[in-house]
Amino acid sequence: MKLKPTWPELRGTLLMLLGVAITILFIMAGGAFWKKEYGLGILFLAVGSVLAFAFFRKWKADLVVIGLIFMGINTGLTTIFHPSTPGILITVGCGVGIVLLGRWMAGRPRTPFN
Repeated sequence: MKLKPTWPELRGTLLMLLGVAITILFIMAGGAFWKKEYGLGILFLAVGSVLAFAFFRKWKADLVVIGLIFMGINTGLTTIFHPSTPGILITVGCGVGIVLLGRWMAGRPRTPFN
């Protein structure tokens, strides 16, 4: 039984939590802009951008996947209890985005004619 996590496991966990925090900051920035609180929106956007640039400079696709999964899970849970058209569209859009990004990252799919 392994009790002590290895460095790559810790690093992956911290990057996942940081990606969720960056996604939340971007969502909060959008909400602040929507409420016409531009100073707060710019602050959230700037902090999220600095964190994204500092920690996900080489892994932009990973940050997008983390954000899509986080938004898809949260809107999916909300859609179950309070069904709405935007909630369903966001959930389906996140799923489609994850699949398309995964295919793009994996490269062109093999066909029998290749």
